[in-house]
Amino acid sequence: MSNLPNITWDSFVDDEKNAAPKVQKTKVGFDEKNYLNTKVDEGSGTRETTVRILPISGETPEDGKAVKFAKHIHVHNIKLPDGKYKSYICLEKTEGLDEKYGNKCPFCELNREAYKKSEEIKAVTDEDKIKKKNLQAVSIANKATPATIFRVIERGKENEGPKFWKFNHRLDETDPYHVLRKLFLRRKAEAEEVGQSMNILDIYNGKDLVVTFAEGTTAPTISDKSFCTPLSKDEAEMERWVTDSKKWSDVFGVKPYEYLKIIINGEEPWFDKSNGKWVSKTEYEQKKQQANATANQGIAEAESKFKQTSAPTAQVAQPENNLMESILLSDDEEDLPF
Repeated sequence: MSNLPNITWDSFVDDEKNAAPKVQKTKVGFDEKNYLNTKVDEGSGTRETTVRILPISGETPEDGKAVKFAKHIHVHNIKLPDGKYKSYICLEKTEGLDEKYGNKCPFCELNREAYKKSEEIKAVTDEDKIKKKNLQAVSIANKATPATIFRVIERGKENEGPKFWKFNHRLDETDPYHVLRKLFLRRKAEAEEVGQSMNILDIYNGKDLVVTFAEGTTAPTISDKSFCTPLSKDEAEMERWVTDSKKWSDVFGVKPYEYLKIIINGEEPWFDKSNGKWVSKTEYEQKKQQANATANQGIAEAESKFKQTSAPTAQVAQPENNLMESILLSDDEEDLPF
């Protein structure tokens, strides 16, 4: 089993070149087991779990290239009406998405446009200053934020298979990505001081990591176990985990440009099956109502024509016509999770 993709020193060297900057095809249904649970029960203070880092999936390294242990992406964190935030993958700054989704991002477009307009304001009057400040706020709110994804095995829940752990970078570098890099380098240097080698992320002879999550916005803490162990004592299980085909983009639901544009406009996206594209739910319902009205008008005209062509003589009583009064278009659209 020594030929499985493994995280090496070169993985870190290569990652440093391609890491997201510091802050200045397969359809997979939703399954909570695909995600590392980072939430802490209210009132409990902290929650601890143990994980093992896996090579990131879905990206077979080229010959001579190091195996990646992290996927660097960019996200847009949008505040919802209820005060909570929802994260959307940036299509412009996240590598590897352009073939399927293109490289245009409506959030980035709004970020640049708002900034450009704010710079055009000379801010002479109080009204100008307020307008400039508002545009700057819009620009900042739509800025892409660096984030990273780890793929892990959660100890005690090995039967659930590989899980993905996504988090934003922090200015103070206390996010899991920067903390793990520092821990890796520190253990490597300590081993070299006594003439040994140490790679805490090696899948054959590395270390499990103890992660402690805290309530609120405090970053989780990460420490390594005392002894080196293999990812699994079962070689078949190890291979199954490392080669699992689920990609990060499968489980985090990358959304297309049209979908994100509707979100920016404050609308609820709705997939219109008849046209095969995303529209706002308001637009969909308006078109549906218009179609129903048109159908009803057509039926009324047909009834009127029927009555005229089959009108009885004056001596015969007018028969009661119970022809359908209206026909509504069937609503077979599925309300997709957003």
